[in-house]
Amino acid sequence: MQQTKDGGFILGGYSNSGITGDKSESNKGDIDYWVIKLDASGFFQWDKAIGGKDEDRLFDIKQCKDRGYMLGGYSYSGIGGDKTEANRGVLFTDYWIVKLKQEEWVSTVWVNSNPLICLNSNCSNYLLSSYNGAIEDISSGSSLLFGANVNDTSTEILNLPFSFSFCGTNFSQFSVSSNGIIGLGDQRISATSVNSSSFPNNCIMPWWDDLNTGTNGSVRYKVSGISGSRKLIIEWNVRLNTSNFQTYDRSFQVWLFEGTNKIQFAYSYQSAISGGTATIGIAKSYRDFLSVDSYHSTTSSDIRNDYNSWVPTVNFVLSTCTNNAINSGARITFTATPTNAGDSPVYQWKKNNNNVGENSPIYILIVL
Repeated sequence: MQQTKDGGFILGGYSNSGITGDKSESNKGDIDYWVIKLDASGFFQWDKAIGGKDEDRLFDIKQCKDRGYMLGGYSYSGIGGDKTEANRGVLFTDYWIVKLKQEEWVSTVWVNSNPLICLNSNCSNYLLSSYNGAIEDISSGSSLLFGANVNDTSTEILNLPFSFSFCGTNFSQFSVSSNGIIGLGDQRISATSVNSSSFPNNCIMPWWDDLNTGTNGSVRYKVSGISGSRKLIIEWNVRLNTSNFQTYDRSFQVWLFEGTNKIQFAYSYQSAISGGTATIGIAKSYRDFLSVDSYHSTTSSDIRNDYNSWVPTVNFVLSTCTNNAINSGARITFTATPTNAGDSPVYQWKKNNNNVGENSPIYILIVL
């Protein structure tokens, strides 16, 4: 393996596999040289099988000054396939040197789709970012939802101060649980403290765990800003549920933004303590969710993470591509502009690493 001039990586080896997995070309003979190109992030770009009719094994690959590649290995093959010279021996192998021209020879032209385009109808399309900051002081002008000594309780249905779009649906109502979870819509969020069962529908979870407000805690909310750019802040001052109520030891907030429909989780620095197995994230349903690993600041839409034991020391933002949101049935046109691709490049479009489209510089995607 060698790092290439574009910041990616070139890998060389040998294979007797046909077209399968990451291998896009059939075998030429027994065993072939196999070259793989990765981008700077380690993602697969293209591969190439090179060989004769018999066994050919690649052991070294280097990029040249002209951005081509020099391959070195040995071969049992005679003339045939990619081998243009006869073997010099009968029972023994020859050295086989292959020169690949600069990447204009590659049969696939790779382009990146617009990274701002996303579908807002699924939780997996939300983008996670983190930042350092503090919770907002809402002690003045806020409305009390729960006071001290409250356990496993949820509010009645409340009206949102503005329309809020979540996973492609506009909501005008919400409810709040003392256990660190919000429900959107006209169905009251459950007060359950069990976070290992199925996700409730349309819920936001800054810290869903078995919590209570303690002897001096609370859950409250406040609306700030002017019409068109308002912010709803919901704050929990709570502790892990125990048989004896004590003072609260952790504070966190959810911020919902009008217009951008951004979701922000903020945590008090003083609450950077361990304990509990909390769930952080959002869910449209038990199958459509985005779960946050607070320790690594990563997300998953496949595996639930309900073991966050440390209240985060950083804050999280979950945002959608509001200005470029695409609705079901929309047609998206992608156009490839190749560079260093020769006079007659061959195009292969890929979606989720599967071949799609035709041999054309234009690919049209219809959103389902």
